[in-house]
Amino acid sequence: MPGFNKLANSMRWSAPGLRALYWPNGVICWQVNVYLLFCRRSGKAVSTINTYASELSIFVRYIYSVGTRIEDVCDDVLIDYSDWLVSRGRGSGSHINRLILRVITFLQWYQHLIIGRYLVGGVGQGAQVTVSILSKGMYRGAVRDRVRHHSMVPISIPRVVRPISTAVISNLLDACYSASGSNFKRARDSCIIILMADTGIRREELTWIRCEDVANATSNGGIVQVRTSKRRGNPYREIPISGSTVRKLVEYLDVSRAVQLRKLKRKINNFKDEGWAFCTLSGKKLEPASVTQIFSDLRKDAKIEERVSPHMLRHRYITLQVVSRLRSLNTSSSIGVEAITTILSRVASVSGHSSIDSMWRYVDWAYEELEQDSRQAYPSSREAFEAADRILEAVSAGADDELLKALRIVRDILAQNNSIPVGNPSIVAHSLRGRAV
Repeated sequence: MPGFNKLANSMRWSAPGLRALYWPNGVICWQVNVYLLFCRRSGKAVSTINTYASELSIFVRYIYSVGTRIEDVCDDVLIDYSDWLVSRGRGSGSHINRLILRVITFLQWYQHLIIGRYLVGGVGQGAQVTVSILSKGMYRGAVRDRVRHHSMVPISIPRVVRPISTAVISNLLDACYSASGSNFKRARDSCIIILMADTGIRREELTWIRCEDVANATSNGGIVQVRTSKRRGNPYREIPISGSTVRKLVEYLDVSRAVQLRKLKRKINNFKDEGWAFCTLSGKKLEPASVTQIFSDLRKDAKIEERVSPHMLRHRYITLQVVSRLRSLNTSSSIGVEAITTILSRVASVSGHSSIDSMWRYVDWAYEELEQDSRQAYPSSREAFEAADRILEAVSAGADDELLKALRIVRDILAQNNSIPVGNPSIVAHSLRGRAV
């Protein structure tokens, strides 16, 4: 693509990994591709532009199926497109609105290439697509304009992705070794699951890990440095991992990955190792969408019925971090909101959250985990009841009436309870947790 002005000696500028769109008949969709190049020249990341491409590809396939040109898109076309998206049943209301907004943004850019026509505009401008602008007050007096179109649908309640269970993780790991494919792919996929489960990193953060990061973790006590996504500047954060995980990663890099790259060097002239710890079969950087596809394939191979996604490993990691810190308090009294806020702040330092506002659900999941552990850790009252009967029988021949009386009281109390009550500490005024932030 044409180079930037700051690259004075370069007429072209490479955009590796940038996707291209085609019409269903195989003809290249130059309108969308030029828009994607414009976004890249504007400084947007390749991963962001590829997301735009995925969103616009749905629209391109739709208007091709109904025989409509991009220049002829109007309000009626967007309404029909919205109805078609709803009928598919593959996304929430907010997702459908995001797809519509992506089309409107593209048309706003594309109309500058068409002389004398308004594709997108406000009421009274004679545009084919009529939008309205809503201003919304933001933090510290800032104002944000939001584009709205009457084809947009009501926002549905977002689906909650809960932590993944240990049994499902075990099944996924078993599927790594039983699935068809190369030894490199089996070793890579298993290491991806183990590392994401032990660190709670996001998909994009996983793809940024380099071989040298793993090597450094072996020399500094199992502390791996990870670039943080969704933060300005992508700062590094340090996450401790177990020795067994470090050894597993080192074995994968020194054996499976090394063998795969040697094969590529023999096949491809001037092949260069880019240093990504988790690469593709061709040695390129693994994309976040590919990580999701890996989990989807393993879920099918393992015949798992419930939902499985990489982010569920992150939920489980953060939940267990909160559980560990709640247990470290070692108290049966109530825990105040301030103490919970401190716990969440410490967990955020390893999870990469910029704010704890969205982390309060992990407290609820942590208490569910504690209650489940307590039910498993304590024997049922029936076992204690039977033990009390055996003690009563053993001491009934004695003359210690006070001991018999005390044992009968214990036995009667156990008979009235079906289980041992859970002694986990609770949060004071849990509904007031918003005050802590």
